Amino acid sequence: MTHRRIVIAAVAALMAAAAWAQGAAERVGRLVAEKDCFSLVRVLDTVPRDSLDPLLRDVANVMTCNYFNRNDDACRLARRLISRRQQQLGLDNTFGIASLIPLNLARQGRYAQAADMAESLHAQAVDAGAPQAMADGLRSLGSYYRVLADVGDICRQLHAGGRDLSVSFFYDRRAQAGSEGAFLAMNGHVNGVATYVGLDTGASLNVISSADADRMRLIRLNYYIDVRGAGRRRGQLAIADTLRIGRDMAWRNVPFVVVDMATGDSIADRAVSRGMPVMVGMPLMERLGEVSIDFVSQRITVPSRPTPCPYKFPNMMRGDDDQLTLLVDSDGGETLRMNLDTGSYNTTLTPRWLAAHPSAADTAQPDSVSYGAVGGTVRLRALRLPRLDIAIGPARATISGAMALSGAATDGSEAATGIPSLRTGTDGTIGLAALRHFASVTISLRGMFVTAKARTVGDG
Repeated sequence: MTHRRIVIAAVAALMAAAAWAQGAAERVGRLVAEKDCFSLVRVLDTVPRDSLDPLLRDVANVMTCNYFNRNDDACRLARRLISRRQQQLGLDNTFGIASLIPLNLARQGRYAQAADMAESLHAQAVDAGAPQAMADGLRSLGSYYRVLADVGDICRQLHAGGRDLSVSFFYDRRAQAGSEGAFLAMNGHVNGVATYVGLDTGASLNVISSADADRMRLIRLNYYIDVRGAGRRRGQLAIADTLRIGRDMAWRNVPFVVVDMATGDSIADRAVSRGMPVMVGMPLMERLGEVSIDFVSQRITVPSRPTPCPYKFPNMMRGDDDQLTLLVDSDGGETLRMNLDTGSYNTTLTPRWLAAHPSAADTAQPDSVSYGAVGGTVRLRALRLPRLDIAIGPARATISGAMALSGAATDGSEAATGIPSLRTGTDGTIGLAALRHFASVTISLRGMFVTAKARTVGDG
C-alpha cells in the first residue's frame, strides 16, 4: 500500500512538452506522453541522437533518469534543460521539470537542499502566476522536506559497513481475518522496544499504528499527511530515535507516519487488534539500496557490494507515488507491468488487464477479494484464475489463485481508488505469495532491477 500524497504531478508537464513530436520522433513523443519509460529507454538507445529535436531528447532523458532512480543525473539534466530551453518549455513545463530536482535530492537524503529548492520554486511560481495546484504542491513539498531537514540525520546508518548483512524473517499472520495471508516480518527494536518489523516495498512511507507509536515513545511532529487506503485518514509524522533490525542493522532518526489502523469493520479490526508489524517502506529501502530475499532459508541479505544488473535495460521503475513497477513475462510471451508489493500477500490483476483478456472469464471462477485498509474495508468483485505463469528474467513460476479484479465493489458502490491493486497504469500487483514461488528474489534500487532464482526439487 502506498501512503505518500505529497507528490508533484510534474510528469504532466513533460507530457505537454512532447505533444508536438512528429516524424521520426513521434514514437519518442508518444512514449513520453504515456510515461512509458520501459519502452522509452530502449528507443533512446536505438534512435540516432540527431533524429530527435533537442528539446524532446532532453525531456526524455530527464524523465528516464527520474523514473529509473538516477538521482544526480536527473537533477543535473533538469537544471541544464531549464537553463537552455526555458523559453521553449513555457511556464508550466518549466516548473514541472524543476519540481523533479527537490524530489531527487530528497531521495538521496539531502533534505535541506530539497527544502531550499522547493521553497524557492514555490515563491517563483507564485510570482510568475503558475497554476495554483502547482504552487500548492511545491509549498507542500517544501514544508515536508523542511520538517525532515530540521530533524537532521534522517535514517543515519549506525551499523558498520563493508560486509554483507543479513537477518532472518518469518511470516506474520496475526492480522489476517480468517483468510490466507501474511506479512514478511523480522525481529527488531524501535527505541529499544522489541517489535516485529515488516518489509513493505509498496509503501512510500514507513507506517506505525498510534498505539505502537505511543508504546515505543516516538516523537510526534507538528506535521500531518493524508493517508489513503480503502478510505482516507490523516496521519501524523513522527520520528523514531533508533530502529534496529536483527542484530546487525540500525538507523537513527527514522521517520514514520502514525496512523489509526481501525477500519470500522468488526472482523478486520479484531484481526488488527492481535497486532501487526511496524512497516518500513521506501525511506528505508533507499538506504539499503539492495535486498536479496531467500525464501528457502528465510533470510534477507543486504550485500556490501552492489549486484551488477544482468539486463541491458532496467526491469523496474519508480512511479509518481514511489510505487515500484516490475516487468514480468506471462503466458504466451506477454509482458506485464506489475506493482511489486511485499506488503500485499496475494497477486491481483487490474480491471485494465481483465478488459484486455475477456476470454479469462471462460475458465475463471467468480469470487471476491476483501481489502481491510486505512480508512475502511471494501469487497471487490473478482475472477479467480486457475493459473498464471510468470517469469522474472529466466526464472519462471506458476501462480494459482490469482485474482482478476473487475473494479466494482460487491455492494454496487464505486471501489476506492486508493487501493494499489486498482491502479490503472499497471496490469496488477505481485505480492508475497507469488514471490514465494521463487527460491530467492533480489531487489535493487541502485540498478532498478529485480532478479529471481527458480526453485528446485530440493528447495521444498
